Amino acid sequence: MRRRSERQQDFETLKQTLYAAGLSTVKAAKAQEDMLTTTLEALTDAYEAQAMPQLDGASMDPDLQPIFEVLLAERKQALSQGNYAGYVDAETKLQH
Repeated sequence: MRRRSERQQDFETLKQTLYAAGLSTVKAAKAQEDMLTTTLEALTDAYEAQAMPQLDGASMDPDLQPIFEVLLAERKQALSQGNYAGYVDAETKLQH
């Protein structure tokens, strides 16, 4: 039978290995989240480049201009927060 000190050393080694594995998992998840955010931002930029001529506030009814500006700010805030549902909601309102 192994001595207590050997069992304790094995336990400490296992604990360090599990900690390192958990840390690696968290870092991988963060990298995946960052990659998704970058992809969404790139898709948003590409989409907005096409959509902006349709959403030109200069040629719209002056009474609608404040609403248009609020919706643009809402869309920008949702994008900066990574709130995809909020972004889609604001974009839908802008299209109607």
